Amino acid sequence: MHYITKCPAVKLFCDSFSMLFLLSAFTFCMTANAARIDVSTLGIYGDGVTDVSVALQSALSTYKTLYMPAGTYVISNTISFPSGGDILGAGSNTIIKPTSTPLYAFKVVGTDTTYISNTVVDSLTFAGTPGQIGFLAKKAYGVTVRRCSTSQGIGLFKSVVTKVYTNITSEADLNRYLTVISNTVNASSSSPSVAVGIDFEFSADCEASANTVNYYYHGIMWWGGDSNLSVNGALANPRWARRIHIGTNSVSNAGQGGIWGSMGQNVTIERNEINYCGDVGLDLEGCFNSVAQYNYVTNGVNGSLATFYSASNVLFAFNTVVTTDATRPIYRLYNSSLDPSKVMNLTLSNNILIGSGCIGDIDDSSGAGYLTIVGNTMTNVFINLTRGGSGFNGAAPIITKNTLTYTIDLAQSMTAIDSYYYFGNPTIGANTVIYNGATTSNKIGIRVRKLAPATSTVITITNNTVKGCSDADIYVYATTNGVTANIKTNTVQFGQILVGQTGLQTVNAAGNKNLSGATVNVTWLSGLS
Repeated sequence: MHYITKCPAVKLFCDSFSMLFLLSAFTFCMTANAARIDVSTLGIYGDGVTDVSVALQSALSTYKTLYMPAGTYVISNTISFPSGGDILGAGSNTIIKPTSTPLYAFKVVGTDTTYISNTVVDSLTFAGTPGQIGFLAKKAYGVTVRRCSTSQGIGLFKSVVTKVYTNITSEADLNRYLTVISNTVNASSSSPSVAVGIDFEFSADCEASANTVNYYYHGIMWWGGDSNLSVNGALANPRWARRIHIGTNSVSNAGQGGIWGSMGQNVTIERNEINYCGDVGLDLEGCFNSVAQYNYVTNGVNGSLATFYSASNVLFAFNTVVTTDATRPIYRLYNSSLDPSKVMNLTLSNNILIGSGCIGDIDDSSGAGYLTIVGNTMTNVFINLTRGGSGFNGAAPIITKNTLTYTIDLAQSMTAIDSYYYFGNPTIGANTVIYNGATTSNKIGIRVRKLAPATSTVITITNNTVKGCSDADIYVYATTNGVTANIKTNTVQFGQILVGQTGLQTVNAAGNKNLSGATVNVTWLSGLS
């Protein structure tokens, strides 16, 4: 694996992860090179008619390492792998076809106290009906699924455990070291399958890379608990999907999520391409200490990038995100509790965000603690933040060093950076807003609206440049008393720095100027809009 990151902590994690999987791959390769038994020498043939379930199960239990030549092998019962079980096929020419009876074609199933370990399936095609799964891992340690494919809507891989979330006490209860690489997972283009393409549930130390997944209900996902705060999602609760790397995959046309998961910890999603998803494109729902970087994502209906429910220390960096539909957010944060303390330390950094032929937006209608938007390059994208909730005075956005350029002429009103919030001390600094449309009326560059009481609240708007917004370059007001606004050293085109009289205790304005270098003073307004 090759990782590029500017974050030392993430790089250390990734380098360790790389070594871990190189060692695992070496072990699996040694297994794969062991002497194989051609199943045809045992009287097992893929004629597309004969049920080979019993004979194949017996051969795998006896010899463990098998070769299945070209053919269609019908099975009516799920084939159980022993530890060390290894099947190699002839790629698209070796078809495993379960009848309508088994939900899973192959499975690895241990017990609460015993793992099934070191199993491999390589170069097989699974063909079944939508909702069936090619390979199930349950209490498994060391599984590799590689160079396989699916057809007819069957899912490729699913891992589960023998316990429910509330009974999991340690990583010893999880599946471990699951590797799913270089597979092609295709369902019907007429409608997404009910199956998940690749699914890591209650698992740790997992890898999904170089896979192609099209037209599935979810493309690639993990599950470490239900992140809804009314279920398992409280920040104090453990995340039971851990150290998962998802890289260089292509996921398209998912009925719901492209690459997403719930309650993961140390999840790294990088260098994937994700297109046209019916819900979210890339979602780190309820995750801790996780990174999404260098991905290309388009047209997630409810967010190309997203963070839902409770999450902490999540970074989106160096991604390219495009929407061609104004109703599909570039990034969406959803916090059902409306309590910012339930969602902490989210960062969007150095991304390229594009509304192509439309206006996209960064959408937070619920509130997070310490949301930072820094260093992003945005074309036809609004920042639209509503900071609801109660009782957490530290929750306010930091929006710095972003470039927002608008190439579309908008007849309707717009605000490039809009922070409409209850608590905290927002900082908006060193941003550049350039509206190039001919219709400059009803355009606001930066607006901050403060709606609830707080002690010693400070709004800081400094070193920004705003062009093309004639309604207001900068507009600030508060509905309650005790708010201080520092509006300093900004460069504005039209000289419209407006402040509302209600609620603003102190306004410190110095060093603001227009494009010609002339001083611009604030204008006090009695009304609010």
